[in-house]
Amino acid sequence: MLPAENWRRRHLALALVLLWHFPALLAFGLVQGFPVWHVLVDSSVPLVFGSLALWPRPGRSLRSMSVAVGLISSSVVLVHLSHGLIEAHFHFFVIVALLTLYQDWKPFLLA
Repeated sequence: MLPAENWRRRHLALALVLLWHFPALLAFGLVQGFPVWHVLVDSSVPLVFGSLALWPRPGRSLRSMSVAVGLISSSVVLVHLSHGLIEAHFHFFVIVALLTLYQDWKPFLLA
């Protein structure tokens, strides 16, 4: 397992990547022509899991797994908003590579 300080820095970076998905998915969904309510529901996924990831009370594992679920769910939302465009699926592989920064099996296997 990573030392606490290394984990904290990496976790913060990954949580910020997760939270940055909200405005990106929101803008992408609107450009794709989805109704505002639909895009707000879909793009809120990163906010929900990002909030849990930044909440200090849960343990390290739960916070890491929250980031993993949020990032993978963002991949799902991206594929949905792109109408299944094959290039959108590559987002998943980038996310899996980012999750290896945790150097922990739990978030990686969950993804």
